[in-house]
Amino acid sequence: MTRGRKPKPTIQTEILDPARDVQTGQGLTEMRDEEMALKFVIDYEEPLRQIGQLEALEFTRRVADVATAQIFENMRNSGKYKGLPYLDENGNTRRVASIEEFCEAKLGKSYRRCLDLSQNLRTLGPDLYEQTERLGLRNIDYKAIRSLAAPEQELIRRAVEEAQSRDEVLDLLQELAAKHAREKEEITRQVEDLQGECRAKEELLAERNRERDALQEKLFRRTLETLEEKVVKARKDAEQSSMVVRGTIDGPLRRAVMELQEARASAGVDNRMFLAGLFGEISIVLDGLREEFAIPDVRELRDNEFEWIYEAGDETKGDVNNTGGAVS
Repeated sequence: MTRGRKPKPTIQTEILDPARDVQTGQGLTEMRDEEMALKFVIDYEEPLRQIGQLEALEFTRRVADVATAQIFENMRNSGKYKGLPYLDENGNTRRVASIEEFCEAKLGKSYRRCLDLSQNLRTLGPDLYEQTERLGLRNIDYKAIRSLAAPEQELIRRAVEEAQSRDEVLDLLQELAAKHAREKEEITRQVEDLQGECRAKEELLAERNRERDALQEKLFRRTLETLEEKVVKARKDAEQSSMVVRGTIDGPLRRAVMELQEARASAGVDNRMFLAGLFGEISIVLDGLREEFAIPDVRELRDNEFEWIYEAGDETKGDVNNTGGAVS
């Protein structure tokens, strides 16, 4: 046997497979995710359970509100709540005397709250009220529905019948609220326009009244001026007529009287009765004119106010006498 070198052992090299490494990594990741999910469930199991209980209690409360509204309506309409016994906070037996007392003692709610629930029931009806409670509508939502007009409440009822969530009903409420806001703005604008027109008409009317008053005042002043002018002219006419009468009496009439008196003295012809008749006629005319217009007789009112008349008369007599003497 020929001696020689021993062959070296062959080293087996493992060839890495990238695909197999990826699968292994994914498996580890999935294991970690499952562990985290399990830990999450374990950590939050109790809070989630409590939340579920609260949701169940809330649903029960909402259903109870519907029942409370129905009982409240029935009792208030029938009056059968009166005399119902109950125990007060001190354990004493009492009997219900009013609907407010019934709400507190038997329904566990205030009268105001029971009245709100009753209004919701009457607005929506029993079936739709239960549906809105299931959808989770709140008291503020019910108040908004009750404030709507009858046609819009009917739209809400139809929406409640088809809605799957509270948000769907709220969307319609918000749409109606926006519509109301636009209508209110339009009404406000119209009111402001009308108020502006009224103010303009009032200002125009006031201006016309001022113009009318100014014209009336101007006309009144003209009337006064015309009246004063008439008075001045009438006084002048009266003075002129008086002067003519006085001139006639003191002139031609006086001379005629003087001639008649001279004839009486020279021929013995007495004309005094004739002259008395003439003077009487003149006096009757003057007295009638004085009485017709209620003119005072200065002969009966001789005082300081009318003294100038007598002074003027005395002066006139003196002038006429002098003139008469000269003529004769």
